[in-house]
Amino acid sequence: MTTAAARPHGSLLAHDDGPLIMGIVNANADSFSDPRATMGPEAVIAGATELVDAGADLLDIGGQTASPAVAEISLDEELTRVLPVIEALAAELPQVPLSVDTYRLEVAEAALQAGASVLNNIIGAQHAEFAALAVRHDALHVITHNPGAPKTKLLENDRYGDVVEDVGVYFRAQLDELGCVPGALEATIIDPGIDLAKTPAQSLELLRRASEFDALGVPVLMAISRKDVIGVMTESPPDQRLAGTLAVLGHLRSGGQRIFRLHDVAEARRYLDVCRYLEGENQIDAAARLAPELRRRQA
Repeated sequence: MTTAAARPHGSLLAHDDGPLIMGIVNANADSFSDPRATMGPEAVIAGATELVDAGADLLDIGGQTASPAVAEISLDEELTRVLPVIEALAAELPQVPLSVDTYRLEVAEAALQAGASVLNNIIGAQHAEFAALAVRHDALHVITHNPGAPKTKLLENDRYGDVVEDVGVYFRAQLDELGCVPGALEATIIDPGIDLAKTPAQSLELLRRASEFDALGVPVLMAISRKDVIGVMTESPPDQRLAGTLAVLGHLRSGGQRIFRLHDVAEARRYLDVCRYLEGENQIDAAARLAPELRRRQA
């Protein structure tokens, strides 16, 4: 099976230097992980630029939270939230691929016209339509395993026999279907859907055996940041799950073509950099010394 290759805005999936980091850009104020009282476009754009400066390879812009505790917003409201951000970032950061996190085809198409080059659909439906749209715009699209409807949270212990095998069967069926759309396989990324219609125990099994998805021959997006499964393992709220997120990153980073969707980009980038030193990919020059301003905690 052909793997996704370089796409618009440079080498979108250049994995020669290790996994890619997808920075999360919430164009809404009610995220489960980092809620804020207000969130205007200027603040969102500034935050997104900081993520790129911190080491994000691409950005994922979403206009509404997936949490069922928050009502679904209208199509017009979602467009109003995400399009100004995508347009501004496409102009300000033309070298950075932009993803739109949406399950609405109307938003996806408008986002592509505004400058996005990845469609991240976290609902397990309409993947053929998203693929065809991506191919028409020379973009990429993400197939997410999520049998739930928008704004639902399915937590059934007996939903799967073997969750990893069941998710793999789903992906193989989807990829076979996309094989009928010229160019679609080359534009495809898969996401096992951690926490999406999975209990914490099921999500843990997906994390433990994530390497089994590499055999499908397409890049794998792992949305691991501050997930419920990490909260269960560490008994911590979202803003205290950095250590757990980095532990998952460490477990998964040496797999195949991986993209990690993360809030804490700077910390993840530093983690990966240190790993490269420890494994001999990077070296410290014999004359190197710690800069004086780094010897003390900065104000």
